[in-house]
Amino acid sequence: MVKLRSSLIDSCHLLFPTISHMSSAPNGLRMSPLFSPRASAPFALATSALSFLPASLLQPVIAVLADQRGSPHQAAVTTSLVQSPGVVVAAFTLAREELNSVKALDRAFLVEFGARLRWYWAAGEDDGWVADSSVVEIQGVLDGAGWGKERQVRCAEGMVHAFVLTEGELTA
Repeated sequence: MVKLRSSLIDSCHLLFPTISHMSSAPNGLRMSPLFSPRASAPFALATSALSFLPASLLQPVIAVLADQRGSPHQAAVTTSLVQSPGVVVAAFTLAREELNSVKALDRAFLVEFGARLRWYWAAGEDDGWVADSSVVEIQGVLDGAGWGKERQVRCAEGMVHAFVLTEGELTA
């Protein structure tokens, strides 16, 4: 949007931004086989069958499969999504499209619009969708263009990319 409507946007705050090399990030490497067209059809059929099961029976299984045993809230959200075959197909289609589209870093964009961008990164290797090497590459382009580190913050609270599915309060 910054590129398309630059006259209307003064500032853009990027939370855990995945803007390059998505398929080579840890989650991209691990999950890309699931998003292939061949794998999507069986998942759609499986979720159609799962939609007939009560959530109370399905949630413990989903919690184990999705590694969400420690968070009943996350497991409940994931279970409700898995029980919606249309949502699963849409999510797999979107994931496949993103993995295929989010490739090389748009360096020219960063140089041109870097003054308008504010970055909020996960700490260290805590972001499975943004490899630390991508953060270093982006920081290098921004630094080279004169858009220094004051526009970039590493999360000190330990939030990870999937923070939207986490319950609890974050205090300052």
